[in-house]
Amino acid sequence: MKSIRTKITLLTVCTIVIAVIIVAAIAVCSINKLGNSDADEMLLHLCEAGQKNLNAYFDSAEHSVTKIADIVEEDLERTSDDQLGDHIERMRTAFEKVMYQTNGVLTYYYRIDPAVSKKIKGFWYSNPDGEGFREHEMIDMTLYDTNDTSELPWFTVPKVTGEPVWISPYITDIDEARVISYNVPVYWKNEFIGVIGAEIDYSLMSSEVRNITLYDNGYAFITDEAGNLIYHPHIDATILTDMSRPDVPPELLTAERHYHYTVDGKEKMGLWLPLDNGMRLHVTVPTSEINRTLRKMVVQIMIASVFLLIVLSHINRRFALRLTKPLNDLTKATEQINSGNYDVELNYSGDDEVGILTKTFSNLAKNLQTEIHALAESEQVSRAKSSFLSNMSHEIRTPITTVLGMNEIISRETNDETILGYCDNIRIAGNNLLGIINDILDFSKIEAGKMELVPASYSLKDLIGDLYSMLQIRAGDKGLSLRLDVDPHLPKELVGDALRIKQVITNLLTNAIKYTEKGSVTFKVSLKEKDEKKATIYVAVIDTGIGIKEEEMYKLFEKFDRLDTKRTKTIEGTGLGLAITRKLLVMMGTDIDVKSTYNVGSTFSFNLEQEISDPAEIGQLDEKTVSIKDHMRLQSFSFVAPDSHILIVDDTQMNLEVIKGLLKPTQIQITTAISGAECIELFSANSYDLVFLDYRMPNMNGVETLNILKEKEPEKVANTPIISLTANAIQGDRERMIAAGFTDYLTKPVNIADMDDVLLKYLPENLISQATGDEAEAEDPYEGIPEEAFACSWLDPKEGVEYCGSGPMYMDALEFFANATERNASVIEKSLADGDIELYTTKVHALKSSSLSIGMKDFSARAKALELAGKSNDIETIKRDTPDFLKSYREFREDLLAIVEKAAK
Repeated sequence: MKSIRTKITLLTVCTIVIAVIIVAAIAVCSINKLGNSDADEMLLHLCEAGQKNLNAYFDSAEHSVTKIADIVEEDLERTSDDQLGDHIERMRTAFEKVMYQTNGVLTYYYRIDPAVSKKIKGFWYSNPDGEGFREHEMIDMTLYDTNDTSELPWFTVPKVTGEPVWISPYITDIDEARVISYNVPVYWKNEFIGVIGAEIDYSLMSSEVRNITLYDNGYAFITDEAGNLIYHPHIDATILTDMSRPDVPPELLTAERHYHYTVDGKEKMGLWLPLDNGMRLHVTVPTSEINRTLRKMVVQIMIASVFLLIVLSHINRRFALRLTKPLNDLTKATEQINSGNYDVELNYSGDDEVGILTKTFSNLAKNLQTEIHALAESEQVSRAKSSFLSNMSHEIRTPITTVLGMNEIISRETNDETILGYCDNIRIAGNNLLGIINDILDFSKIEAGKMELVPASYSLKDLIGDLYSMLQIRAGDKGLSLRLDVDPHLPKELVGDALRIKQVITNLLTNAIKYTEKGSVTFKVSLKEKDEKKATIYVAVIDTGIGIKEEEMYKLFEKFDRLDTKRTKTIEGTGLGLAITRKLLVMMGTDIDVKSTYNVGSTFSFNLEQEISDPAEIGQLDEKTVSIKDHMRLQSFSFVAPDSHILIVDDTQMNLEVIKGLLKPTQIQITTAISGAECIELFSANSYDLVFLDYRMPNMNGVETLNILKEKEPEKVANTPIISLTANAIQGDRERMIAAGFTDYLTKPVNIADMDDVLLKYLPENLISQATGDEAEAEDPYEGIPEEAFACSWLDPKEGVEYCGSGPMYMDALEFFANATERNASVIEKSLADGDIELYTTKVHALKSSSLSIGMKDFSARAKALELAGKSNDIETIKRDTPDFLKSYREFREDLLAIVEKAAK
């Protein structure tokens, strides 16, 4: 374990390192930015200076040609129609005076358009070697089209435009040199007669351009707007004779004046400025030279940073040593106390935070031993109390359950009214005692933190109906009216822990009935808020009972406490009901509100937020529409269809057997498949009136199977209802199934009522006949189920029969579930060991629905929790809870086989 000194040192050093790195990074970025900025600024400065000099240079050439053009214009005004030849001769003399006064010009010329005179051609002076201008032989212009600007551009362009113009580089026909020229059109009596011009020698521009340098290898060059090279210090421009394409890279032709480009594998940056004659002056420099300078600066910064880091680390080490010594002393003192020795001495007496901590610690050490002894005694008492309550409750519950079971057997085997009366008294007293024990167990669980909520989809109508039917008889026995006030706009199905919600409302209704002598008890449920995903439900129990005194309100939720004992001493109860109710509501994220007036009545209410599973409205629900018959599930099918043929697909054989048994009274012909592949084979080879397809199967799930069916048998799929079987009854499931291509969906485990609705909706009408009543003769629905099954606290045969259809089918499902235990448990263990979470999730998903089918609701809830952990890839929860889950699974097997064996006898 690292000491605090080491940690502080490491933390400080890390902080310094990070700070130095950040500063260095900022410096490097700033230098890089500054370097690029400086380079751009230097390029601009050099370019502007060169621009100024070159503009002056080109202005000199323009000035000389313009001066000659003015002389020609004046002479032409005095020249008659037949004196053009004399004019040319006079101009030779004028040209000679001007030519020698100008530097940098290679050629002067005055050419007459052949269309004006083929005999009089003009003249052409050149100075190729710099030793003086000499008249040069002229090309025959009659061989060219003087109106085509692609030929003889020095002549044709000013002729066509009628304006003085600089001509981009071209190859002279006389000495095949690459030149640029400035040309002025000549008019006589408003008619074009020729061109006066001068060609510029490249070598005379070199001194201006070569003076522009940057770093070691930066240089300048000149192009025209089309990218033709006019002058380059490192390229002999006179040998560039291909005028069909630009001489420079395309990056240099951009309208942006700053650019980057690569030539001969070297990256360069550059800048261009326009010259007055339309040309461009470029200045460029290799980026490597800029980066070399930057790298030098970066190295210097890094060296300085390392030096700074060493200095700061040394200072930090000395500071940490002084700071952590008293903290080390405190650490040793803590270890000493931890070992049981409370005699500690701390010598640090500073006035800083560490000094205050040292003094406080010393005082705490003196009082700690006394506090520890007191706390230990308190915890021991609390544990003893919780253990006593839990053990006592379990010890009493076991014989009471046995007594009630035997009492049930006696009541079934006798017709003696006296004995039946005794049995009824035993049943009432036993159930009351079990209620008290259950309250004690629930409270013990809540206080120990072992009570967990198990959310699942539930029917709000069934929940309200169950509560009303369960308590209306009790209210009627006291002469009370149990009223029902239900909002018809409530969602049909919600997601929550229906068992605990029932427990809360049952406690409130039971209390209201117990403490009301006359009048009524109103059970109100209304919709407070609702959006697409959640609804807030308002629940209230309103009575006209004895009410609560204001001075006793604070004791209302105290455990084992009773109010107004003079008036309530004859009323049974533990004083735990409201305490449990409030704790359960807090676990659900809400609380209870109480309004009461003594001798008038009370209102207990709460708001409960639940997820919406089915947003359809619950509709009208009152005392007239709710009865035991209304809210119970349909116990037999309303039709027979012997000529119909359906396919059921599920990877769990038990689910297939349960559904087949459930549908037996309908006389439907049933084919089963245990995988998606088998489904595809059967569907392709046969015709079915309807298909039930399990959504979650290994290897190929329901959606994948449906997609393959659509590809192979599109017409059959279009004409066959395909219903998704899913154990997930959560909000949005139906929409997702429909979007995937299913006709509808049905939740597992299925019940008769839901199955009846689906089959009536989708089977062809001509195959359905209404049941006559002969098919469902009155019989005991629990026939063949031994009493041991009803005595199991973790098994609800009544719930199982509702899913399986009859007692014999329930026992078959029970036997199938027990026999498949070891096989399923081994697959779950192996998939977890192999890291195959998808197969693991599929298997616990199947176990969730199959266990619920036989009435193992708590075990099904545990399977659902593991399924959700698998879907969210919560490996920690899976590894923690799976061993205990499988242990329970295997233990149930022995009890289930014993029940099956008992039934067989």
